[in-house]
Amino acid sequence: MAGDAKRPNFSNELDRRKFIGVAAATAGAMLIKPELVRGTAANSAVRVGLLGCGGRGTEDASNLVDTGNARVVALADMFQDQLDNAKKTFRRHATGQGLRSY
Repeated sequence: MAGDAKRPNFSNELDRRKFIGVAAATAGAMLIKPELVRGTAANSAVRVGLLGCGGRGTEDASNLVDTGNARVVALADMFQDQLDNAKKTFRRHATGQGLRSY
């Protein structure tokens, strides 16, 4: 009777069909377009608000905009002349990139 012993039936065994199904699903997931996972290009731009539009702040924000992945959407400064200069600078950036500026 020792030769007639059956293998125990484990519920967590992975048979061939399950293995192929899991492998196919994994391979299919790796073929998805990155745009579907990450979203559209319109959502990938970082929106920047600049507080303090002096030389350093404007330069740092300009560097971000020049990368193409950032857009300045808000400006604030205690001095009106610096705020006006920053507005001109970032309007030029926006029109140069074909964006609408306010």
